[in-house]
Amino acid sequence: MHGTNTNGLTTRTMNRHARRITLAAGLAIGLVWSSSASAQSFHGMALPAGVQELRPSGISGTGPDVVIPFKAIKEEGVQVFEASGVWKDGVSFFAANPVGGDGLFQDLVSIQYRRMAARGQTIPGIDVVIRKTPAGKAMYWDTRGSDDGVLVELGSTLGAASWPGGLNADGSLITGAVYGDLDGSGEPTRAAVRWVNGGLAELLPVPGDSQHSEVFGTSLGGTSVGCYKAIKENGFPSTSHRMIPTEGANGMIWSPGGGYRVISPSIAGADAASIVLTTISDGGGVALANNISTTRSGSKAGIVADPSGNDDWIEADLDFTFLDAGDINGDGQIDLMDDHDSSALALSADGSVVGGSATLFGQTMAALWIRGASGAYEYHDVGTYLSHIGGTGMDGWTLLEVTGVSADGSMIAGVGLNPLGQTTGWYASIPSPGALTLLGLGGLLASRRRR
Repeated sequence: MHGTNTNGLTTRTMNRHARRITLAAGLAIGLVWSSSASAQSFHGMALPAGVQELRPSGISGTGPDVVIPFKAIKEEGVQVFEASGVWKDGVSFFAANPVGGDGLFQDLVSIQYRRMAARGQTIPGIDVVIRKTPAGKAMYWDTRGSDDGVLVELGSTLGAASWPGGLNADGSLITGAVYGDLDGSGEPTRAAVRWVNGGLAELLPVPGDSQHSEVFGTSLGGTSVGCYKAIKENGFPSTSHRMIPTEGANGMIWSPGGGYRVISPSIAGADAASIVLTTISDGGGVALANNISTTRSGSKAGIVADPSGNDDWIEADLDFTFLDAGDINGDGQIDLMDDHDSSALALSADGSVVGGSATLFGQTMAALWIRGASGAYEYHDVGTYLSHIGGTGMDGWTLLEVTGVSADGSMIAGVGLNPLGQTTGWYASIPSPGALTLLGLGGLLASRRRR
């Protein structure tokens, strides 16, 4: 692995004219920000040499201890390939991409990581789960022994391809999916699997009519989320990682002990025809739902939560909350009929801060949903929000999505266009959710229902 110095980047304040949508409610004008909050700041991530794009996939830690995993589009000579690594203290550390038999670099795609205190290294105990293509074998990058790390292939006798989706607190459980002729019928299917203590891939239980299943995320405690379909997903390469279905899907929750629960689209309303659970909080009580849709609407995001706080997903009554930009069609409801799309990509350990994007009138912008004192989630356009809390360094940036939220909800990371028009990462500090009520920074409230 090598490090690339990116300390010399220039950051600017945000061009507010690029924002066509602002918060519609609750923004206090003329607030006097406290001295402790004046430290709220925005940081752009300069592209290292030879990198065309850089996309953060999470954020860990606070202040000088911030570590940001990312995937990047790199070029070396005439070769262009996907690479993965982590960013710390202005330096990008890349996992060494393996070279195939044809002499071409294999792509490495960052999926998920965990802090694992093993030594006093530059990258503080990070495992980055990645995938190698075109060979299509699940791998992970283990940096517990050194910054250079070791690429470890996850064994499987199931199917022709495999890829990881998540891992638990100590790395003893890694989840994902395999693809191939799994039942000897001659028809390939995609199936959810787990790797336990470095062993071979094991199929996870699914309903008997499943033709497609996959795990997308796993909590610290080992609870996993994903989806299943009774029909095959078409229109995507069979070996694509994180192939999130766009229709006809049911959410899935797997307990650490191997039990499972199907989450019907009806949890989001009678008209909902599809739902996929893509991420689960490290606290285990909140899961993000995406691609919630009907035949008459776009795709929206939401939250499925266990309000008991016992992480008892299999038996508990669950809450559902839509995450979008408000009652756009003016019918008094925040629901699937509001004419815009939303996507939820990251959340804090307790699920109180959620990051993603909202698309309104053809423009996609980074979004935050923050749980207030009443328990309702409030929508914030990130550019406007950072300006109101005194953030600096955003001039000329267009913020497209939030892809990472730290465990305590105080740091966010995402993807945007910098003043040069390059696609790269950014990160920013934000106040704790409880401080927003005192500051009058409420946004648009999301609706919640019980199932």
